[in-house]
Amino acid sequence: MIISSATTNRLTGIGDKQVSADTNAGKTNAAASASVSSETPANSSVSSLATQLATAAAYSAAKNKGLSAGQLGDKARAMVDQIVGQGYQQWKVRNDLEIPKASDAESLARAKAATAFVNGSFKDNVGSEPNPFADLSSDQLATIAYDESGTFTINERQAAWHESYRREENFRIQTVAKMGQEYKTTGKLTNYFQDILDNYEQLPLMEQVQYPKNYVTELKEKIKRDFNYRDTVALGGSEQDWITAAKSFLRPVLDSSSMSKQL
Repeated sequence: MIISSATTNRLTGIGDKQVSADTNAGKTNAAASASVSSETPANSSVSSLATQLATAAAYSAAKNKGLSAGQLGDKARAMVDQIVGQGYQQWKVRNDLEIPKASDAESLARAKAATAFVNGSFKDNVGSEPNPFADLSSDQLATIAYDESGTFTINERQAAWHESYRREENFRIQTVAKMGQEYKTTGKLTNYFQDILDNYEQLPLMEQVQYPKNYVTELKEKIKRDFNYRDTVALGGSEQDWITAAKSFLRPVLDSSSMSKQL
């Protein structure tokens, strides 16, 4: 699901305003519907996974209704710590023994696969064991990672989070490479900032709310300005300073710092 510009604008810079209940409900319904779309692996686990996704999405929508963007962002960051930070490590043994609420064979197998994945080794952000959620959409991954209904195990949530992180890391690597080429060719970074904005607008709500509230406004200003950075260098500006500033917009919202020892 692509988040509309209108939705993005409402979320950006709204401060303590209430996040629209319609926005939450709409994304919940979309995530639940997407669970039975062509993006879901076409095998016998479709029905059980679809049910789990719908349950988790509905629960989250009800819990998050009425929260401001700031409150939702704080909540999302706390949940990330729970699944990949110190909160996870403190209960590692229990997390590895956890089983899902659903007792069908497919759900149990999926949870077992997630535990094998998170306990495997990682190289270049790729696990030695297959991720059972590798083929899901971004909204489906967020539904799992930020589930608070207990439908998915902690290790399933971490596996889903990790896939989201892997995709964002790939985007950052590709975007930085394109940034260098754009500057070399034109002296500008307009397309670079547009790519970042486009990527932000398709992120799930729980990831969007973790960005600074003026993030979109600042990006749009840079795109509109269409500045030639060679002019800055010619006038004595530091090339490294503006490169660092430009790269800061590729903010690691899916924070890997707490997970770096595992990767």
